[in-house]
Amino acid sequence: MRYSSGFEWDPITKKFTATDEVWENYFESHPKQRHLRTDTIADYEDLHVAIGNATATGRNSIGLGDESDARIYGVEENRHVTIDDYVFDESQEAYIQSQHDQSNYVPSYENYNSCPATMETNKEIPIQNKGPKKRTRVEYEDNSSSFETMTRADVQAKISLPMDSITKIAADIRGMPKLMEKRERDRENKEVENKNNIWNDIKEIPNLDNHTRYKVPSFIHKFGMKDAFLKMSHEERWEWIKYNVE
Repeated sequence: MRYSSGFEWDPITKKFTATDEVWENYFESHPKQRHLRTDTIADYEDLHVAIGNATATGRNSIGLGDESDARIYGVEENRHVTIDDYVFDESQEAYIQSQHDQSNYVPSYENYNSCPATMETNKEIPIQNKGPKKRTRVEYEDNSSSFETMTRADVQAKISLPMDSITKIAADIRGMPKLMEKRERDRENKEVENKNNIWNDIKEIPNLDNHTRYKVPSFIHKFGMKDAFLKMSHEERWEWIKYNVE
């Protein structure tokens, strides 16, 4: 990344530095790596010593993943060496050129520093390689599409929830007068029903003339005896009427 166009390394802050335009162009291709702009990389110098100036480019990279094809590793513009031309040296724990290829080709100092280091960075064994596993283009596009879809859905959900709440509150406010009117009608009907019940109970009391019956409701409401009157038996009601009305 450091040797990509526009990026520099700040040894004091331990961060990669670049212009805003360079960062934005980089994030368009790597949307999940925005943390690189603010994160500090304390062990960069150690990685630099272990790897050197190796730079992964399109034509010089060798994919060793499960879904990546082995590609031609460019040593020089006029020289191409395939992965079959390398053998794994257990003592060095690295891929090196076979003796046959080394006898036919003497690498320059620059290639000597970059080629083996690049090979080692493609291996998953060395401890120094802490970067993520190289992904194929199809895998990257699928993940990017899923990320964009989820983000769009989350935004729509966050917008729709407040709108639904506002709509519900507005509907409740518009329906408030009708609700109050209904409650008032129910209260009036309840009072009428209670009065009717009292009158029906009064008519069921024996040995009362109509003149006395007509006076009873007024006395009941005057003394606030409606609830008590309804709980009385017929004999108790008759005695109460005789005592208070006649």
